[in-house]
Amino acid sequence: MTSIPFTAKMRVSQDVLVQELDGEAVLLHLQTGKYFGLNSMGFRMWQLLVSSHSAEDAYTALAGEYDVDLQTLRHDLDRLLGQLVDERLLDVSR
Repeated sequence: MTSIPFTAKMRVSQDVLVQELDGEAVLLHLQTGKYFGLNSMGFRMWQLLVSSHSAEDAYTALAGEYDVDLQTLRHDLDRLLGQLVDERLLDVSR
């Protein structure tokens, strides 16, 4: 899995459609035809990753919203970020 620095800015890849369903989301990459499902926490991570200045800012916002162990949160966000980049659902600008 790709390791992405938390200082990086994310944006949705141009070939991705996002559909929210009851607080969760389905992402479809139009070129590969692959679907990627996000539960409510994963979808909130997605929303903050694509709207924040950096992954670090998304992490800070999530830490303020959820009562969760910060190391676990960082690990989970890092893992999701790597998956989204590997699946070409997010583009990274460093």
